[in-house]
Order: sequence, then structure tokens, then C-alpha cells
Amino acid sequence: MIDKYNSIKKASKKSKIPYRTALLYIKKMENTLGEKIVSTRRGGIGGGGTSHLTKAGKNIIREYLKIQALLRRQNTFNELKGTIKDISLENKIIEIKVGENIIKTPLKGKFEKGEKVILLIHPEDILLMDKKYETSARNMLKTIIKSIKPLKDIVIVELKTDNIEFTSYITRQAQKDMNLKIGSKIFAGFKATAIEIIKP
Repeated sequence: MIDKYNSIKKASKKSKIPYRTALLYIKKMENTLGEKIVSTRRGGIGGGGTSHLTKAGKNIIREYLKIQALLRRQNTFNELKGTIKDISLENKIIEIKVGENIIKTPLKGKFEKGEKVILLIHPEDILLMDKKYETSARNMLKTIIKSIKPLKDIVIVELKTDNIEFTSYITRQAQKDMNLKIGSKIFAGFKATAIEIIKP
């Protein structure tokens, strides 16, 4: 906004943030970072002063947008709680016990055997199959369909295995082809690379 209008006052007005509050936020961030995030050039008697984001300011905006996008996406993620069963440093693979299932995923970051973790898997990354096929999906779970909810062009399928519940998105055609109903037994597969691991 500041770069668009070249003015803190105009940007704050457009964002519906009080001007003094905007100045306070900027000052606090600059004090925390130890460098300027907004550069202001004062005008003469007739005005004409301008403000623009510094390189540090632009970096903050860029990172904020990344985090915002991730949080929006995370709202739809499946969150599966598990415990690290084994770590292969040679193959860079981590095995996580989720319920009675063992899920494999690439080792990224520092983890320890026995550590509690949360697995994030997006519903779009979960494939449903009526039987086991040779696929690139390293992880395959035997599940039961708990509910089916049509939503525009997709179908939201809620699945259950052991005491674990998670969601998959499929097309209406896929539901029709596999004749999926509540109570149907189905395999849910997903690639190891589709998983993100975070610590609680």
C-alpha cells in the first residue's frame, strides 16, 4: 500500500488503519529489526513528500504474504498425530507410527526417535482406490468411509482408520466410478513427499 500510494497517510486511510497507529506499528518494527522499513522524503513548503518501502520492508511484506498463504492452506490440511518409530539417516527416511499404521516420509529437519509429531497432508494429495494398485504412493491406509459431502465440482470424503479420521477430495466422476458410499472400505494412498511434519 505504501509503495502504491507513496504515502503512509494515504496507505493507512485506504487500509482503514488510523495514521498514528500505522506510524506506531512502523516504529515498533523498525526498533525490533534495528533498520528502516519505510523511507520518507519530506517535501517543501508546498508539500510533495513521499514514502516508500525499503528493501527490508519489502522482504517483510513478502514473508508475510507467504505465511498468510500457508495459514489459509493449513486450514484445510489433515492433521495426524504420531510418534517417530524409526529414522534412517542413510536413506533420509523417517517412519512415523500413526495409530496402528506406519507412515514413511522424507527426513527434513532434526527429529528424534520417540518424538511426538503432527503430520500435515492436504486432502487433494490423498488418492482413493478400491484395491491396492502399483502406484508411486508409498503410504497406503485401509479405511472406511465415514461421510460423503458433495461440494460444487468435488466430493469431500471423510475417512476413518483405527481412531484416526481424515479427509480426501475426489471428483464426482471418481465417486461414481468406484461406487463409493458411507461404510465402503477403501484404500487411501499418498506420496511420502506430500507430507509435512511439524512439532506440536
